[in-house]
Amino acid sequence: PPEVSIRTLASWLSVYVADQMEILQAQKVDIVAYSMGGLITRAWMSGMNEGGIPYSGQIDRLVTIATPHYGQFANAYDARN
Repeated sequence: PPEVSIRTLASWLSVYVADQMEILQAQKVDIVAYSMGGLITRAWMSGMNEGGIPYSGQIDRLVTIATPHYGQFANAYDARN
């Protein structure tokens, strides 16, 4: 939802990953993230989660696809409107 902050989403991700690691008895996870999913994962890894589980190396491999790591540039149409 657009009204949820990236910090909150990072917190939700941290809890989900911890739950899955416990269920699967996994030591680490691999994450493939698309677009904002990459930003959410990076937010968790950098400590930007609100009350979730702190990142402590739970991710073995992170693959991001079409994640705007350097921000979103406005195209010519958006700049005119």
